[in-house]
Amino acid sequence: MQLGSRYAFRLFAKFRPNLMITVLYVMAGMHGVASAQTDNSTISRLLPRAASGRIGSQVDLANAYLKTNRPEDIQQAIHCYRAAANRGDLFAQTELGVMLQSGIGSAVDLAQAREWYRRAAGEGYPPAIVLLASLYSHGKGVPQDRVEAAHLLKPAAEQGYAPAQTDLAALYLLAPDAPAHDRDAVRLLHKAAGRDPKGAFALGWCYQQARGVRLDLAQAARWYTKAANQGFAAAENNLGFLYNTGGGVPADHAAALQWYRRAAEDGIYDATLSVAKLLLSGPESTRDRHGALVWFAIAQRVGAHGVTSAPVFEQLMHEMPAVEREAIDSAAVRWLEQHRLYTSSSVSIPEQLTTLDHGPH
Repeated sequence: MQLGSRYAFRLFAKFRPNLMITVLYVMAGMHGVASAQTDNSTISRLLPRAASGRIGSQVDLANAYLKTNRPEDIQQAIHCYRAAANRGDLFAQTELGVMLQSGIGSAVDLAQAREWYRRAAGEGYPPAIVLLASLYSHGKGVPQDRVEAAHLLKPAAEQGYAPAQTDLAALYLLAPDAPAHDRDAVRLLHKAAGRDPKGAFALGWCYQQARGVRLDLAQAARWYTKAANQGFAAAENNLGFLYNTGGGVPADHAAALQWYRRAAEDGIYDATLSVAKLLLSGPESTRDRHGALVWFAIAQRVGAHGVTSAPVFEQLMHEMPAVEREAIDSAAVRWLEQHRLYTSSSVSIPEQLTTLDHGPH
């Protein structure tokens, strides 16, 4: 029997602001700012070199400003990226486009973002190609055109750039004549999955849904695990589902709870509800009524899907003493404060692959 029949494959996910910054840092590593903890001495060392017009130093200085985590330094980073971008640095052009698209340090400007992506993509820079293609896939700042997105991605995918292979596979899976291209999608994902967690996730989904391959939940669990171990939230959530149901792995509710928690912390809203349900009505070894109500309170605040669960939560809360209700609310608020991705406005920017609708509620 095919598990996950309630799941819907979607090409795009919401990219959260804190992950946006992470991407900036990962891309920054391409320019060799070695230390994860940039201090003022690094900035002081780079300032005269950048001022003298050295493009590499301008980019390194922008990266250094971003790593301080000081809001006032974001404008300095933008200034440095723009200086390098205007002189043709492909990384700086792409990074500036990302910041303009996400609204980091400035108002969202999709037209300018697209122009910077286009300039870098025109020189064959793979990250810019993927981001530009994603604009067309999303219909962000341009009319949605998945044919154009595929046209942009194919050369980068053929050259072995894993995110391009992943995105092109996703387009094949979503095409109107998708079954005809499922095997092509799986072929691309097998190439990408070892280097791209989103590719590993999508390959696991294909095995779970029997798209281009035979149904194989053990393989689905294998690829979800690979992606989950790299922090890919949707894979964490789906792995929790497989452990909870015993699909492709031995049923293990403690492991399911662990993966659901990680998915919730990494931004899968509905995973908060999965944690609450396991704590409330799972096996005896996982039950924690107080903890369940805290997670229900979190789920309610983030808008997790689960309309049928709301009356249960409200009834349980109604039955509790006022002191305990206050403690539950306070715990939920503290959790939300520690995971600000929930309290910040979501930023829709290109995602390199997919997510799922998560779990039966």
